[in-house]
Amino acid sequence: MRISTQMIFRQMQSGTQQAAQRVAHLQEAATTGKRINHFTDDPINAVRALELREAGDTLDQYGKNVDAALPVLQQNDSTLGDVVNVIDRAKELALQMANGSMNAQDQAMAATELQQLYGQMVTLANTQVDGRYLFGGFKNGAAPFSATGVYLGDNGKINAQTSASSSVTANLLGNQLFQGAGVNAGVGVLDAARKRVRCPGLVVTVRTD
Repeated sequence: MRISTQMIFRQMQSGTQQAAQRVAHLQEAATTGKRINHFTDDPINAVRALELREAGDTLDQYGKNVDAALPVLQQNDSTLGDVVNVIDRAKELALQMANGSMNAQDQAMAATELQQLYGQMVTLANTQVDGRYLFGGFKNGAAPFSATGVYLGDNGKINAQTSASSSVTANLLGNQLFQGAGVNAGVGVLDAARKRVRCPGLVVTVRTD
């Protein structure tokens, strides 16, 4: 078989192009610091790299979910501590008014303080964090509790995905927390406090456990 000059030229041209491509790949790898810059560089390891990247992105999202839920959980804890303090003070006043140790003036002052405590409780029930009501479920257009203790929120639970198989509920439902809705032996603390303000002589027992 006779080898023509044209065939030799084509072979040299093909070899030169392949060498140039290898040099370009090496230059790109040196510039980017990555061995695989294109799927065709190494298809098998390219697929593995994509899977690892997706796994990393998923873990990053879980971290963002936790970071977003953390301020809500922290505010929940702080607000509940304040709620317990208000309830404890209301119980203390109720016991003092019930045992007959107060005169009329003291009872009037206690009733005034109970009214203030009720207002404080409603304020706590309408706590916001980052512009969102803490105890209103998904509803956020208005405060979840009216001045008379009526719940205006819904039963929406805000869940934060923390792994492929687990999530954390970031919010507490106001009707469960302040009205005892759906809670075994639950007590409507706002309703009890409101009745106590209306009837200073009435003894109301409020559970905090």
